[in-house]
Amino acid sequence: MTLFGYSLEQIFLVVLIFAGLATVLVMFFGDAVEGIGEGLPIFNPSVILSFITLMSAAGFILEKLVWFSSFWNIIAACIIGTILSSIFYLFVLVPLINEMNHRYELCKKYAVKNIGLYNKQINNKLPYSSYYGWVCGIKQ
Repeated sequence: MTLFGYSLEQIFLVVLIFAGLATVLVMFFGDAVEGIGEGLPIFNPSVILSFITLMSAAGFILEKLVWFSSFWNIIAACIIGTILSSIFYLFVLVPLINEMNHRYELCKKYAVKNIGLYNKQINNKLPYSSYYGWVCGIKQ
């Protein structure tokens, strides 16, 4: 099957390459797009890019190795991409987000309790000896 004059194998491969590059860019510049996933966390750029990458990889492999029609290969690739990106979201991103929130709360408690951080103003003389001071990035 061809689409826009190109075979589906070529389209899946090009999408895989560009989605992989976009994933690397989001990894480096993820703080700039961090607020996008605030409303609905499933629309996190990492989840969307993982779906596109996994779907195109599965579609490329299915087009190369399986003799089903291209329609069923596309359907199977979408299902595989959905399942794998859901697993990625549930078992990688959700624990990472929870850990970051937990670490943020610990830093906030440590800073308010032990250092005298009020209204986000830090004294110039801060201890660096404690674990939470190190985790929070607080140094002398």
